[in-house]
Amino acid sequence: WCPEKKVLLSCDDDDDEFADDERRVQGKKHQQTLAAEEELEDPCEREPSCAVPSLRASAMKKGEFSYGIHGAEAVPAPYRHRGHFWFVAELLRWLLRPNDDAKQYLESLLKRTGLDRAKRPIAGVHVRRGDACVGAQPRTKARRCDNFDLYWRRIRQLKDLYGLRSVFIASDDPVVLDNATRAGERDGLDVFFIQPTTKPKNEGRLWDLVLRGGGDDDNTNLDRPALARDVIADVALLARCDAFVGKFTSNLDRIAFALLVAQAACLKPFISLDALWCHDWSHRVGQSIYGSFLC
Repeated sequence: WCPEKKVLLSCDDDDDEFADDERRVQGKKHQQTLAAEEELEDPCEREPSCAVPSLRASAMKKGEFSYGIHGAEAVPAPYRHRGHFWFVAELLRWLLRPNDDAKQYLESLLKRTGLDRAKRPIAGVHVRRGDACVGAQPRTKARRCDNFDLYWRRIRQLKDLYGLRSVFIASDDPVVLDNATRAGERDGLDVFFIQPTTKPKNEGRLWDLVLRGGGDDDNTNLDRPALARDVIADVALLARCDAFVGKFTSNLDRIAFALLVAQAACLKPFISLDALWCHDWSHRVGQSIYGSFLC
């Protein structure tokens, strides 16, 4: 399922229904519609030794692959005609290959959630709570915590455009999962999700600090490997969908969408609620409707 010339990125639209929910970034200047005019075929027929050049950690830190610094020349010459997004997507596809244990675990999740029998097209939706709702996020990460209704409106938009039939929700908030189930029943969409691992107590704290621990008695018994496994599973299952709704201020969302495209070998429909897709080795080049962020 790879629709021609119907790949959508919406950080802004004409629907007054959403006017109070989202800030604008210089009007329509930042609204983009991308056309999938040709499949993103790998000239090396996906041979890893050919398709993915070796990377040096020191080069990453120095910005050798920074698109913001070097522009198109950040992409190695043999792949430059494919573009920056294609290059990053293929790198991620190679770097994040699941091992045998991970494959077995993901297959079990597909069966447990019912995703292996889901009607297509499927939209993957990531609704992040936790540290995304910490008050400092609009200032430090250029994002804010939005109500689930905003996400569901975009899902309905994709349904109208592409005949969406199912939705996979990746979220750490059980309330979001309950709301999605009810909304799906109302709008004729099958909803699938993974029950999240017990949520740590992280009010007012960033996620990386919660995982690090450091004397917080409320989180000393956290199963950190299990939490990390949950994140990997979310990314992998989102990448198996046919469309994407989320926020490109999120590293997870940008990775999941890039993997989705790489695995399908063509552009797919997507809606970002706050920013354009970017990837620049942690340089502050990302632009959202709330400001700039490290991308």
